[in-house]
Amino acid sequence: MIDIAALKALNLFEGLSDDQLTTLAPLMREASFTPDQLVLERSSLSADLFVLLEGRVSVEITTVGYYGGETSTMQLAILRPGDIFGEIAFLDGRRRSAAVTALDSLRVLQLERERALALFDLDPHMGYVIMRNVALVLAQRLIHMTFMWRDHV
Repeated sequence: MIDIAALKALNLFEGLSDDQLTTLAPLMREASFTPDQLVLERSSLSADLFVLLEGRVSVEITTVGYYGGETSTMQLAILRPGDIFGEIAFLDGRRRSAAVTALDSLRVLQLERERALALFDLDPHMGYVIMRNVALVLAQRLIHMTFMWRDHV
């Protein structure tokens, strides 16, 4: 069973009550990955949300040159404990937009999209709080990327 105190310490769950965290905890599972292991493959159909507990991951996209030219990989971010990933597929239910690779030994919490959405239907406040927190993460990442690209040009 996932420790409620550990969940309370994570930004993703900020604003949830102990009762809500107790309801949410059974829907989560802990997973481990080894360094250099592919955690999420770009274009895969999985839509779970991950919370990084230990270790770091690299988030990367693959770009293809014009006319089917050579491909290259670009690192978008290095995420650390407390960060989330998989949030875009979690929100829209589509294929993964980036690959995520373990840089270190990892421990993550994994929240299954369909079970989470069913719970959010039963507890709309919980759904609102988690989705708001995901939106805040996305907003911060968009701001970061905007500055990164502005400074790169």
